[in-house]
Amino acid sequence: MDASRLQFEEKAGGQVTDVVIGFDFGTASTKVVVRFPFLDGEPGVGRAYAVPFAAAGHPGNPFLLPTGIRFDDEGQAELAPASTPGWLSNLKGRVVQELRDLSAETADVKASLLGRLEQPCGRDTRDPFGEAVAFVALALRGAREWVLSDPNLRAAYSRYQLRWSLHFGAPTGYAREPALDWALEAIGHAGWLASLRSLVKRGGARGQLRDVVKALGPPPARELPRDLNDFLVVPEVVAEAIGYARTPELRRPGLHFLVDAGAGTLDVSGFMLVLGDGAEVDVEQFHILEARVDLRGTSVLQDARFMAIQNAAAGLDRLATVPGDFLTWAATQPPLVVSVTDAETAFISKSAGVIVDVVMKVKKSRDPNNPAWRDEVSVFFCGGGSRVDQFKRAVQRAGERLATAGTWNRFVVRDLGRPNQAHLVAPAMADGDFHRLAVAWGLSFLDLGDVRRPDEIEDITPHVTNRPPAHFVDKDNM
Repeated sequence: MDASRLQFEEKAGGQVTDVVIGFDFGTASTKVVVRFPFLDGEPGVGRAYAVPFAAAGHPGNPFLLPTGIRFDDEGQAELAPASTPGWLSNLKGRVVQELRDLSAETADVKASLLGRLEQPCGRDTRDPFGEAVAFVALALRGAREWVLSDPNLRAAYSRYQLRWSLHFGAPTGYAREPALDWALEAIGHAGWLASLRSLVKRGGARGQLRDVVKALGPPPARELPRDLNDFLVVPEVVAEAIGYARTPELRRPGLHFLVDAGAGTLDVSGFMLVLGDGAEVDVEQFHILEARVDLRGTSVLQDARFMAIQNAAAGLDRLATVPGDFLTWAATQPPLVVSVTDAETAFISKSAGVIVDVVMKVKKSRDPNNPAWRDEVSVFFCGGGSRVDQFKRAVQRAGERLATAGTWNRFVVRDLGRPNQAHLVAPAMADGDFHRLAVAWGLSFLDLGDVRRPDEIEDITPHVTNRPPAHFVDKDNM
């Protein structure tokens, strides 16, 4: 298929319809949801499709594309399974760290980034920027090619001219790191342009980013890439909550919290959803009361374990015993076991502290008089880390600490749920796996709603009330 193709092969009529790519550039895996917002359903919601990545996707879930890339001997990029020789991982983590380092070094991020991109990069040297752009380009191209070649989508939409939009997720709190958002926008912009070229090579991807950065004004300047009707960079922590707020069969008005444990970060947000009633409120309003992104994902937990093992092993006598079964022997060594256990305990405590901090900020000054505090507050727990015991314990620990402090009456941990099949088409995806697509789902809405940022919402003085005894309710015990 022609890489630059944006329309179905059939000759479309004069009608134009929007199609939105929600692109969740994840640390471990990338997820893409494509939405036709004005066809086959409620206007603005329409119907969305989770994009499968076939052979390049995760073996147990084709909607998860491992965030990695391989370059052949000619430097041409390709998506490939993680087991492929030469496969490069941690693309997002490396590029985000590079960008944060640049932001810390200078206020002129554009000049610093441009200087970095103009330096030569050897063939055997990791190139975070070229790798990231090349990966984004191939993932975007793969999503477009799937849309244009799928027989069901072709039958449903080939009579329309497609007007494309791209919403790109950013690992930031709301308006907290404008320089990082700007640089990620440049990467998304360059990725889109590179995806329209016949070949994607590492040097070419890096050059594409250099050209985009040159053309862009300094932060927070924006420029719309060619062939796109709309292009936004949206904080992931906000997109996930927006997805819940914009899904008719899931949303409930009121105060909610969301905890997303990903590979790189732990994202926590508190938000208030007000549904339009045609009287005092004409449209739904979505208030982001507080949002925090902490570098405390599953990879950070694993790093803490490795460091604990390394530190403990330095104190062991390596010549006293040389076991044949090393793993069994290691499990009997108190220094190793205690060191790893202590590292996990500290990680759980600090992760719980992140959740407690966000909740207490909302309780004390953002929305202290909400009646939900006297009844029940929902906490949605999602992300790949939500299946990891240490993160489950962190959420439970946070609930116990908040209950002891009398913060609320009932703290109920819930799954996000899943949009019905009329709104989201994802064949063979288990209901319990939707949470992995929640960011891409939220990003795929063309209209993100009436979103109020934290800096647009004034603090509120709390009323003094008497509270009943507090209770913690885990979702497994409901």
